[in-house]
Amino acid sequence: MTARPIARTNPSTAPEMADVRAQWVEQRLNQRLMSHMANSLWFNPILMPGVLWLLWPHASRQPLLLWFGIGVLVSVLRVYAVWRHRKLTQAGDLANVQAHFSRVKPLWVASGLHWSAMAGVFLGHVPTATEFMLWTVLLGIGAAAINSYSANAQIMRLYLTMLLAFAGGCLLLAIFGAVQVPHTTVNLVGMLGACVVFYFSCLSAGLRNHTFQREMLNLQFDNEQLIASLDRQTRQTQEASASRSRLLAGAAHDLRQPVLALSLYADWLRGEPEMAREISPKIMESAAAINRLFDGLFDLAELDREAPAPNLQPVDVAELLKSLAMQYEPQARSRSIQLRLRVPQEAIALSDAATLRRIMGNLIDNAIKYTDQGGVLVTCRQRDKHWHLAVWDTGIGIAADQLDQVFTEFYRVTDHPGTQDSFGLGLAIVQRLATRVDASVAVKSRKAKGSRFVLSLAAVQTRDTESANGAFEPHQGAAAA
Repeated sequence: MTARPIARTNPSTAPEMADVRAQWVEQRLNQRLMSHMANSLWFNPILMPGVLWLLWPHASRQPLLLWFGIGVLVSVLRVYAVWRHRKLTQAGDLANVQAHFSRVKPLWVASGLHWSAMAGVFLGHVPTATEFMLWTVLLGIGAAAINSYSANAQIMRLYLTMLLAFAGGCLLLAIFGAVQVPHTTVNLVGMLGACVVFYFSCLSAGLRNHTFQREMLNLQFDNEQLIASLDRQTRQTQEASASRSRLLAGAAHDLRQPVLALSLYADWLRGEPEMAREISPKIMESAAAINRLFDGLFDLAELDREAPAPNLQPVDVAELLKSLAMQYEPQARSRSIQLRLRVPQEAIALSDAATLRRIMGNLIDNAIKYTDQGGVLVTCRQRDKHWHLAVWDTGIGIAADQLDQVFTEFYRVTDHPGTQDSFGLGLAIVQRLATRVDASVAVKSRKAKGSRFVLSLAAVQTRDTESANGAFEPHQGAAAA
């Protein structure tokens, strides 16, 4: 049983983990019980013929053969139960393994009754020495149950009860004279008392053994959980270290050009002060590029550090998207691009309003920035109790072999003139923000056709009516994306 990753501390985590632990422990205990049954399959075929040989000259043949036949049937059923359990376990069908285990529980009851019935066959019919041997066998079988069946307290209790119930009943009948035996009443009472003491002693020892096994399995589960958690944390640390290395390398690479430009402009300005009017805008542009890079780096650092979880509340998605459309409309118009919005009249999602605005604003800004002709479409649809907020564009698109890199730091679409001013931090920030608000973001794209970014949020409530802010038909490439 491996540990399950838990993304966020949750009030229901502890009860769920307790349920998982209990289920895991029960499965392991049941597996141990079936393993003991498999290891003891040889027991009946060896012991039953020996008992038959001892009783054959003295006991009545009909009850003896009936007892022997029942033992053969129980043995065959035990073999089938073990074979079936192994087959289901190898197939990994845990549900049917548990169902099969529930069906074969009566076998332990039948086995206990079968060996207990041996007392009814030999009591009063065999010599004292032989009777002593058979009582020893019967008590030895009960003692073996302490180890063999203590994995399941219910089955162990039933087995011991059935094992000694019939034998105790025979002794009671003999005490009250219903069965003629060559023993005094005092001896019979002593034998019955010994059986009762033996029963409770075996039961007590078995329950202690069961408690010990359960505690050990609980510790094993916790250890496996701890190991899995340490492995997960190790991988996260390694990924964080690799991410920081990429971050530093990317930052150094992207910082070099504007810093070098600042140095060259400063030298130029020192040599030709009269060129200040022409050089100053270039210096300001280089400084602005450095500021944008540092802003992005600070944003990533803020998201990577342990920060309080956002306050997830119902957010009016329709109003938020309409506000963003108004904000980015001038930018789209300046690039001769159509920006259209299609959302339900009212869509309420569980999120953080400020974080959601930042995510969708970043996606819309990217779509406009990398679209030269056509348009950008923002949609919102409900599916499977989630709102899917999508940003479609008819822009440059992303090659299929690069889609797994779009959310990494400093990723930029290659071979496109519009990417030189970008530092490739926007989508990395989007992914981190989405994770913080329990959302997921996905992308589909075709190079030179367009892209579609989809943010999935938990839905709170919806209305059936929809309204469209203007008719917008996406470019064929965007629809295909």
